[in-house]
Amino acid sequence: MAASETRQRLLAATIDLLAGPGITGVSARAVAAAGVDQALALYHFASVPALVPEATRLSTQRGVDYNRPALESAS
Repeated sequence: MAASETRQRLLAATIDLLAGPGITGVSARAVAAAGVDQALALYHFASVPALVPEATRLSTQRGVDYNRPALESAS
């Protein structure tokens, strides 16, 4: 598995956890349940608290990108 693919899987798992059980459900073990070794979460992101803002930024950016056409046509 390529490093970028691993990183994306970690971010996707974190986004799912944030959308489901919320911030209290985000842990290295819970993220690893997505099929990525727990140690890789700490390799790609210095800590789980460092992973959360990146996942939030990515999720927000996806929402903005998805809604951009509607926002642009409304102005």
